[in-house]
Amino acid sequence: MKRFSHLLPLAVVLAVATLVGAPQSVRADLVIQVAENGGAFVTVASTAGSPTAPLGVTAAAISFDTAHYHIDVISGKEQQLTNLSELLSSTTSITRTVNGSVVTLNLKITGDGFTLPLPPVTVLSHVGGTVAVEAAPGGDTLAYHSIVGGNDVGAQNPDVSGVGSFANDKSALLNAGSYTSPFSLVETFDINLKKVGDTLNYSSSTTLSAVPAPAGVVLALSALPCLGLGAWVRRRKAKVVG
Repeated sequence: MKRFSHLLPLAVVLAVATLVGAPQSVRADLVIQVAENGGAFVTVASTAGSPTAPLGVTAAAISFDTAHYHIDVISGKEQQLTNLSELLSSTTSITRTVNGSVVTLNLKITGDGFTLPLPPVTVLSHVGGTVAVEAAPGGDTLAYHSIVGGNDVGAQNPDVSGVGSFANDKSALLNAGSYTSPFSLVETFDINLKKVGDTLNYSSSTTLSAVPAPAGVVLALSALPCLGLGAWVRRRKAKVVG
């Protein structure tokens, strides 16, 4: 047993480094849900899998109706890379189909099972698209939220008050301890199209990037294995001399 004991310090260092640096696979779901006026969400698409898979996880619903809206092709994708994770979603079109009072379409896209990056992280939240038809200019609204591990990045309200393209970007820094692994990325939409025939589409993304550690910290951490190995060598030499 003694002849293998000299491998222990280095083996421990390598094992710890592997556990800290390697993404852990967590099986989860990518779920797309819809509701109206803050009612109970109904799941229209769901795919099981891990965002750490080579191509991530994708879910889509081709065509469906709510009481007042028609949605063509709503899709989502979650993917985790080494230092970056993202949730994407998009629609081909959303159209108001039935008259009535103010009716808000609620959309929720949830990607579970993310393990990296852990905070501190930077978050880039984007939503953009096109208003194709608007019968009453100035009446339609869209509110978008990116939520990271339970942390709401904040409301984004792009101008959808007239025909044409729209876009809105928001960035935020989430400090250490803001969330733990595993965590979810969520995108929510509250869309209010006033008149029958009003139509828009959107694409969105929630992207997390690891914040690089200060150079001094990286240097100090990288030196730890060498320091441990050096101390072990000195102890071995002392035993030989003794």
